[in-house]
Amino acid sequence: MLTVLRTTLLACALLVSARAARPCQCEGRSVREKYRASEAVFVGEVVAVSGDAEKRTMAIKFKVEEYWKGVTYPDMIVVSPLPKADSCGLAVEVGGKYLVYAWRDGQLQTSVCSSLSLEHAADELKKLGKGKPYKAKS
Repeated sequence: MLTVLRTTLLACALLVSARAARPCQCEGRSVREKYRASEAVFVGEVVAVSGDAEKRTMAIKFKVEEYWKGVTYPDMIVVSPLPKADSCGLAVEVGGKYLVYAWRDGQLQTSVCSSLSLEHAADELKKLGKGKPYKAKS
């Protein structure tokens, strides 16, 4: 009887921990759906990243190279969850270039479900068509 109770408790503990460590699951949204849901869409190079462990987020500063909508400054700061196995954080590297779809919830935000490195963005860039190069207003 004690063995059955222990086995049941162990199974419950494993089930709970498996749910807590569930990896990010992204919806299969089309380029059109991501574009419509975004306030800003652009290609940019990561120039700085700063993390906030307490909030479990990071701020990513991009130098905009090309944009489709919502860009008003040559540098855009977008917030993402910290990239972990159980989050949808966008893993970026300084110097890396990314196609960014960002929505506003107080501040611009993105995730691995909506943005991607240029290495993997060829099909989406074709569907978006030619963007506008960012030119600073004088």
